[in-house]
Amino acid sequence: MPNNRGAETPIIDLVTGATSGIGRGLVQLLLNEGHEVRALLRQSPTTSDEWMRLPPNVKLYVADLRSGEEPEMQVMMDACRGIDNLFHLAGAVYNYKHTFNDLIESNVVATDNLLSACQEANRRSGKAVHVVFASSESVYGYNRPGETLTEESEIRPAGAYSESKEMAERVVESYAETDPKMNYTILRLGRLYGPHYRDSFFKVFKLIKEGRAMYVGSGDNHLTLMHENDAVRLMYLVSQNPKSLNKIYNAADGVPYTAKELFGIVAEYFKVKPPKHHIPRTVAKIVRPINNITSDEMEFLASDRIMSIDKVRSELGFVPKEKMTKAGIEMLKLFEESHK
Repeated sequence: MPNNRGAETPIIDLVTGATSGIGRGLVQLLLNEGHEVRALLRQSPTTSDEWMRLPPNVKLYVADLRSGEEPEMQVMMDACRGIDNLFHLAGAVYNYKHTFNDLIESNVVATDNLLSACQEANRRSGKAVHVVFASSESVYGYNRPGETLTEESEIRPAGAYSESKEMAERVVESYAETDPKMNYTILRLGRLYGPHYRDSFFKVFKLIKEGRAMYVGSGDNHLTLMHENDAVRLMYLVSQNPKSLNKIYNAADGVPYTAKELFGIVAEYFKVKPPKHHIPRTVAKIVRPINNITSDEMEFLASDRIMSIDKVRSELGFVPKEKMTKAGIEMLKLFEESHK
């Protein structure tokens, strides 16, 4: 349950996926606010240096969330014991890298194991825990032309990843339905961008700069984005606001960019002509490997979604600070620096 305790009794947070881009940003923000922060890592510091991405005052735990075996579950229970907030960011992301079974294990089974351990760890104390779960806009499907998607819109997952995220959402909700001490907030995040989410965008920057980029379809399709800094700010906000309990929120910057608009920003920066050519989706699937574009990246470039953030604005007062028109320029500068 969100609270505002004094510094002598800090709020205790557990973060999974703490070494990801938004994970690192969230950990630092929580520390800055005086919280005690724990991180649950998959790999031991003796076999991986990912822990070096985290500040030294973060308490580390090591367990494979996919495993329901006693040693792993015990570590999860230790990590969860006494926490106020559980930020669950860890999971498998890409369809092209993972099988359907991989995605189910990493996104659904892992979530169930983690919440089961959290519930058991705090059963005797009766302490309420607020689970902030990072879901995805992909649960709505890729192509919803002519719609403005709200949290009440029909779910239409169109692939293994989006199906696994929908199932994980159901797991989170089920714990709250049966245990009044387990609360949640689900955030359906738009496509993340920023310094830690550059690779896919850099591929497109390069194609536009070299005059090789083409629109998948008309180019009037809408792409939903969210800057990593705004995602971090929102995660912290919902953890502190009781109005967010047991709610689902769309999370994006609220701007209905078209592919043409975004490509135009890049072309203007490089002082080149924006793309003129269009390619059908079926053909794009065939030629994408030539341009080193993955199937997930192609699906995003061809997607058409406008996602309303009216609910998170009105209920929580969340106002995104970053827009592609400015933050995109910062990414373009990073691209130039990395390609000198």
